[in-house]
Amino acid sequence: TFDDARIAIQRFDRQEPRIVVEGGGYARYSPSGHLVYTRGGSIWAVPFDATRLEITGQPAAVMQGGMFDTMSARANWALSRNGTLIFARGGPVPYDYTLQWVDRRGRTEPISAPRRYYRQPSFSPDGTRVIMGIGAANDDVWLYDLARGGFARLTFTGGDNRDPIWASDGARVVYAARRSGPENLFWRPADGTGQEERLTESPYVQSPGSCTKEGVLAFTEYRPQTRGDILTLTVTGDRTPKPFLATPFDETSPTFSPDGRSIAYVSDETGVPEVYVQSFPGPGRKRQVSIGGGTTPFWRGDGRELVYRDGQRMVAVSVSTATTLQVGQPQELLRLPPRTTEVAMAPDGQRFLLVQREGADLVAPELDVVVNWFRELSKR
Repeated sequence: TFDDARIAIQRFDRQEPRIVVEGGGYARYSPSGHLVYTRGGSIWAVPFDATRLEITGQPAAVMQGGMFDTMSARANWALSRNGTLIFARGGPVPYDYTLQWVDRRGRTEPISAPRRYYRQPSFSPDGTRVIMGIGAANDDVWLYDLARGGFARLTFTGGDNRDPIWASDGARVVYAARRSGPENLFWRPADGTGQEERLTESPYVQSPGSCTKEGVLAFTEYRPQTRGDILTLTVTGDRTPKPFLATPFDETSPTFSPDGRSIAYVSDETGVPEVYVQSFPGPGRKRQVSIGGGTTPFWRGDGRELVYRDGQRMVAVSVSTATTLQVGQPQELLRLPPRTTEVAMAPDGQRFLLVQREGADLVAPELDVVVNWFRELSKR
């Protein structure tokens, strides 16, 4: 957690930061001559020399029970220059998430798994395993064996590891990771052996989408000028990224059809996110699949159906790519249970893995204001 994080000072005229506090986050400098930060559900302060950039005393907890986010180190407090402190009570923001099944008829079944911050689940091509991110101070990729019901951790390198997908043969997983610079793409064996290998090197943030049986990887790259663009590369070739869609609009979530001849994706070119399908590698026909909004497209294993999410609905559309690209009328498939945060569809399209947020939202009904708080700090 961020209770184990380090607080550093970075001078603009030096390359290396200086670590000043071991354990804590959300640090702010106080004109009283203290660093104020959050740790263990409390607000802490430690005397600090702003000229020498050095700690000059012992840290102490000065306020208990503030509301804070254990996944990002953000805390709900602020300190003015004249010594007024404003903060929200409530303790740590809960990240209790569970897993459950739902079939095409809306029948749910809980999965016996510990409560954790589950993110981006993705089925293996044979449907026997699921990879997903589990959020923490550093996000990591984990594998869940559906038959055995156990988790295995796949990433151990420092930094966030997110958005995992499967290579088409089920032998490797591809994910976005922050090593040096923004999140780029890496892959590693799914059985936990071997080392990770970098697939891309870019100054822009990237997120994997899907792979074809021929080893073509589609992914999203986020650029300031064009926002999300869709690129492809061949993992067994020279791995040079090639643009597939690069427009002024935001294109994300590229998902190959099982035969690799079409890509479903999400674009906001109408002003709202909609699901489209387009021939690959192109040029070819493009068809809008969703009507009135859609995200997170999934192909059924036979390639004859696209399923996407529209709010709390899962919607199905028949698709034909045999001769020309044709799509049918969207039909509501099922309503998702309340507080569903993530969805993954099994390859046969008969059931879905859901991530459910449990418990009540943490809401601060009021804010506490402490005036002349510097007097309290001067006693520390």
